[in-house]
Amino acid sequence: MRNILFATTFLLSATQLSAQAGTTTPLQATSPTQDETKTEIRAMSGKLKDSLGLVSQQLMSVEKRISVATPEASEGLQQTRGELVTAKTELEASLTAVNSSSPEEWKGTKAKAEALNERVLAMLSGLK
Repeated sequence: MRNILFATTFLLSATQLSAQAGTTTPLQATSPTQDETKTEIRAMSGKLKDSLGLVSQQLMSVEKRISVATPEASEGLQQTRGELVTAKTELEASLTAVNSSSPEEWKGTKAKAEALNERVLAMLSGLK
């Protein structure tokens, strides 16, 4: 009885493995320029994500300060909050553009993303 259960289990697992073995897809050869572009895209995406994280942290900090601020101080904080929300939206759009960029569009997308990232980082350093 025990041998029958073992044989049945072995047979079922072997058929599942053989069914899965045929579903692998062959790797596509990529050119060195495509690999370099993908590497640059990943690096730029990482930079934008870092900046997005910094903006989100600063935005949370400003929102906390708004909740306890006097009405006079609240006006300046509201303006800062608006700038941070705009920067966050622009970074998210740029991140989407970078991640969906084709190799042909990459140079233009990269230039825009770098300019935005520098502008946002300069704004953040001015807030501290």
